[in-house]
Amino acid sequence: MRSANANDKMLIHKRRRIRTAAIALGLFLGLVIAEIGLRILGVGFPALYYPDLHCGSRLVPSTTGVWCEEGHGRFQTNSLGLRGPEIEPKATNVFRIAVLGDSFIEGLQVDFEQTFCSQLEQVLNSAQQAETWHLSGTRFEVINCGVSGYGTAQQLLMFREYVCPLEPDAVLLSVFPDNDLWNNSRTLSGDPTTPYINIDSSDELVIDNSFRQSVAWKTAQTRYQQCKRYIVNRSRVLQVLKRTKLNWLHPSNQSIGPAAESSESLQAMIGDAIYVYREPEEPDHQAAWEITERLIAELAYDCRARNMAFVAFTASSPVQVHPQLDVRSKLVRENALHDLLYPDRRLEEFCQGADIPFVPLVSQIATSPESQTEFLHGFGRTLGLGHWNQAGHALNAKTLAKNLIQNQRLLDASSASTNSQSKKSFSSSVSR
Repeated sequence: MRSANANDKMLIHKRRRIRTAAIALGLFLGLVIAEIGLRILGVGFPALYYPDLHCGSRLVPSTTGVWCEEGHGRFQTNSLGLRGPEIEPKATNVFRIAVLGDSFIEGLQVDFEQTFCSQLEQVLNSAQQAETWHLSGTRFEVINCGVSGYGTAQQLLMFREYVCPLEPDAVLLSVFPDNDLWNNSRTLSGDPTTPYINIDSSDELVIDNSFRQSVAWKTAQTRYQQCKRYIVNRSRVLQVLKRTKLNWLHPSNQSIGPAAESSESLQAMIGDAIYVYREPEEPDHQAAWEITERLIAELAYDCRARNMAFVAFTASSPVQVHPQLDVRSKLVRENALHDLLYPDRRLEEFCQGADIPFVPLVSQIATSPESQTEFLHGFGRTLGLGHWNQAGHALNAKTLAKNLIQNQRLLDASSASTNSQSKKSFSSSVSR
């Protein structure tokens, strides 16, 4: 009797083990199928940024994947943490251009070949092959140094710490006033995880590295978070689960609404940054403009001191290049603006006074036939909002290249004065 009971129990335990193993195998196969399916569909939400001692954050080096939060772009970062392929030692016949900027230059929303930097390189090399250039270099190489969320301060630090060793012949700075003014001001931004550069009582630029003491920044660089990023970036299933959790906890972080709501969204963009589109009245807004201009001058001086050409240019916001002119006019009227191009006029005047080469790219794009016939920002349901789409990257690259081709002295370091009166250097007591 006891033997029969023991056999029955063993049989029950065996069946349970088989059932558990079958369930585990089913779950495993389900996850494998889901992983394969997500990769085939091109769905992914990778963790692309990690804490950096100098810039606050940077792109994770040597990472590949797909970005589909807005648009859809396959991406690759090289071992230096820059979007794009590995950068080889500069050959004698290469004219190297480094482009500093934020998410517009980074361009995760499109494939790398469609980004501003990649297309700028193609256009310049086409002009070189057509023998319309008189530079000593025989091949142009454009390096994408854009990082999402960067303001001018971080771009300056990025240049000093990571771009200079690449020995670029020229540096192009993309200025996106809608975000840069905000990001350059601790008062306006309040982000504790990024460095800021302030103007002290002696009218000198002083870096604020207090972000290194913030709990959020310290937490992000722990071994646990590093391992978590590594694992999540190698599993599309985990990426989707993480994104679902974030959207559930923070619904406001989800993508903006359909194009039908674009009118309200465009109005909100101007309302949230009215000091970008007209003379600022609030002291904090005036200070944000001042520090931004000083940082541009500092970066220009740094380049000149290293015998590198420097050119600043503006990046458009959706309101400035909306293809429907009546929409632009309505926004101008409702916000009591002269037009939507105040940033270009102000920066052009400043750069002229500081002897800094500047291209008012937004003004040129806004008056181009292409900007009045197609959307340059947004994708699908968010067409007309957000970042540059494929058409936006292409038109901006083509237009800037046209400026460089027509005025080749812009890329001639020797043509710029190194004795700008606007030079304001960091205090010698700055902690690195």
